Amino acid sequence: MTNTYNTLNPLGSVSAKDLSDNASDFDEAMNSPAPSFYDRFMRRRETWAGMEKQVSDFLEAMGFEATHLQYVDGTPLTVLRPTQLIDRAGSVYKVKQPASFPVNLTGTWATDQLLLVDVSDAALRSELADAVSLANGATMVGRATPQIKSLAELKTYQGRYSKDCVLMMGRDTATPGRGDQHFWWDAASTATPNDFDIVQVTGVPTGRWIAFGREIIRASDWGMYGDGTDITSKYAAMMAYVALLGNIGKHATIVLGAGNYVKSSCPNHAYRGLVLHPEGEVTYTNTGSGPNMLIDFGALSGMKGDGVYIGSPNNPITFRGGASTGDGIYVRAFVGNGGICANVHGCGTSARAFRSEWSVLIDYWLNITPGDLSTGSLAWYSGGVPAVGVSLGERLTGEQSAYNQFWNLKANGCNVGIFLESTLGNNFWGGDSEFSIAIGLLATVNALKDKLWGMNFEVNPTDISCNANGIRFIGCDALSFVFGATSVNCKMLGCLTDAITVVLGSVGTHIADTSFSRGLSSTVIVDAGTETRHSNNYNMTTNKFQNAPKVVLTPTVSFPGGVFTWINTTGDTVLVQGTGGTISNVSVGTGLDIATIPYPMNRIAVLNGEPISFSGSGSLVFKAWRGV
Repeated sequence: MTNTYNTLNPLGSVSAKDLSDNASDFDEAMNSPAPSFYDRFMRRRETWAGMEKQVSDFLEAMGFEATHLQYVDGTPLTVLRPTQLIDRAGSVYKVKQPASFPVNLTGTWATDQLLLVDVSDAALRSELADAVSLANGATMVGRATPQIKSLAELKTYQGRYSKDCVLMMGRDTATPGRGDQHFWWDAASTATPNDFDIVQVTGVPTGRWIAFGREIIRASDWGMYGDGTDITSKYAAMMAYVALLGNIGKHATIVLGAGNYVKSSCPNHAYRGLVLHPEGEVTYTNTGSGPNMLIDFGALSGMKGDGVYIGSPNNPITFRGGASTGDGIYVRAFVGNGGICANVHGCGTSARAFRSEWSVLIDYWLNITPGDLSTGSLAWYSGGVPAVGVSLGERLTGEQSAYNQFWNLKANGCNVGIFLESTLGNNFWGGDSEFSIAIGLLATVNALKDKLWGMNFEVNPTDISCNANGIRFIGCDALSFVFGATSVNCKMLGCLTDAITVVLGSVGTHIADTSFSRGLSSTVIVDAGTETRHSNNYNMTTNKFQNAPKVVLTPTVSFPGGVFTWINTTGDTVLVQGTGGTISNVSVGTGLDIATIPYPMNRIAVLNGEPISFSGSGSLVFKAWRGV
């Protein structure tokens, strides 16, 4: 078709002639079978049919065939040309080059697929979405991070390149998210594997998976989930890794998921900076004969360490052991800083719930009681009644457990609640020691200058037996205080009690601002000690301030007029009084003379070892008293 007018008017013309030619050109372009036409400016243009022919020629030149062959399993198929494509199971294939045509396919896919190559994306998409095979999925994409389901699977997967990264979703397939960790591939490494932060692929001698950032350790990383199964070997392996970190100056934090961790032995936790951090309620159950928790920095002089923290005040760890197990918690040479927050609900009957041999400046939050609130039990675990609740002693001579702080200590239901064996300057801030089988608190002669503030000692056969040096009871409650024959310079200040006994041999006991006879059954303070001082004590039976009663140290002696001398050998300062007759002179010590003391004679203090002499006429009566 040709243009009728060919005015050659410029674009934008509204001439009717040009509009007619334009309509003619459009009709030609869309409907003509000819390959081209000329527009109203006399330029050659391709028709739609012409463009279809060009595309078809191009595809033919490229070997494109619109009709595919259909592969039917069990039916032979002949491929005549390299350009022929074959459809099977949603994928498109062509014959693998080089090849001699025609190619005869047998119809057996296992054999024929070796001669073909997939040219569609269906298989690729399937492989990329594959969540099972380690050869597929993210593994097929460079710099992507494959997801590994377990440690066992990681041991089958070699890194694609050096510094390749993977994410292990969990140590065990059954526990995804517990023990998850990123690893990177060190292609040149031959480091000793430990299946924790260094993993070797089975059968691959060179190359290791190395974990990222392993100073924070989760018990689940080592296959420990607090599910009540025995973890002895796994726990030992974990602590061996902690030791390796310590050797290179790194500090480990062990995160414990809630649960019950059962083991028959306890590795040493004496690593500076070690933290045991529980997430939820964590219990250690001891089935062996040793301690349930061991922090031992050494037995030799000069060896010591610090910086270990077990639990936290708002989330203590519970330790349980049966009657034949060892100590609940044992620390030695633990000096400087650190802390233990723990419940002990059972240990060996010959053992101690908490035992310290030279710990210094450590904070303790200890709850040593029968019964575990998590189980509702009201008895010691498996009959594990501690011989001693809290025992403070020394490592070597002079290495006392000293200057520790015990916060709200509870040591109840033990044979002996608190045993101060070799101590110096420890502070006990509140708490109690009750329902003991024998004694609430036993302080030996080697307990020095400890202070107990506001503690409660009741419902024990003997509440407090103190043979210490310089111990202070401040604001404490007990039914009975006994200051033994070796106690020296001990003080009882602002306490509340029923009975107070100062045994013969005790020296320098000071009892002040104390209310006694609280049970309304005892009305006296029994004092046979040396140099005891009493002040402002209140008898709750008589409702009067009352100190220790006067005690006669020597029998009443009568003698005729003249001179009578007595030497104080009681070991105490006593008050001497002479009555009856006429006393003309009294001489005390080496030079003090008191002449013509009227009857009755005032009491005169006589120090231990000093003499006192009377002179006068008539029959005199002489008495010496301890007390005020």
